[in-house]
Amino acid sequence: MQKNMMTWKWLPQRDIFLYQNVKLFISHGGVSGIYETVDAGVPVLGFPLFGDQQGNIDNLVNAGMAISIALLSITKDSFLKIFLEHLNNKKYKENAETASKIFKDRPMSQAEPVVYWTEYVLRHNGAPHLKSLAFKLRWYQYYLLNVLVVILVFISVVIFITRKIVTSICVYS
Repeated sequence: MQKNMMTWKWLPQRDIFLYQNVKLFISHGGVSGIYETVDAGVPVLGFPLFGDQQGNIDNLVNAGMAISIALLSITKDSFLKIFLEHLNNKKYKENAETASKIFKDRPMSQAEPVVYWTEYVLRHNGAPHLKSLAFKLRWYQYYLLNVLVVILVFISVVIFITRKIVTSICVYS
């Protein structure tokens, strides 16, 4: 282990991103890390693996604050080249800072809607009018078993009628 490295089981990622000396985030493109990165204005070197990660990294590439790399095609030399490109080209940091400013430009702080909606629920005794009507469904309706039964009956009738037609055609042929 080198002097300038440390390993821990868990670190506060958002706090690290906000530290002034952070130059780059190497990420798989998970949505939480992406939001924290954009909020902090840190460029990203993305290795998307599956799910929404490719789209998340693509959005950052389109914003000019990231480079996307296919994990299975990377070599030591290509990684070093892309890594140095990221660190030496100021456009990635500038675009990350622009994205951060856009992300933070809101009509109110993030805490204000939380406080408002908490007080709203308290004012309206739990706000039952906002609860999903799914809570009032019977269990078989919730799992759409009634719809499944109708579909199965329809398919059975179609198969029965088709079979009767085919057997009557075969008998008279």
